[in-house]
Amino acid sequence: MENDPPDILDTEIAIQSVRNNKAPSTDNIHIKPYKKEGQLLINMLHSLIKRMWTEERVPTEWKTNITVPICKNKKLLYTGSKY
Repeated sequence: MENDPPDILDTEIAIQSVRNNKAPSTDNIHIKPYKKEGQLLINMLHSLIKRMWTEERVPTEWKTNITVPICKNKKLLYTGSKY
């Protein structure tokens, strides 16, 4: 149903879809342990997601995101180019 929380398979698919070397956000959570250590961490995350879904609350820290651009070409640093 539309109002049901995501099931464990949805959580697993979402985790697998994140790139391996993606930089962590302000929460400093890396994706690699979820992909490598597997089911225990996925189950814990899924429990948290279900709880947030039921209570209709998201941790305040999760509402903050800082995007930091990373130059992959040193030339851009010196030319003043905006990517």
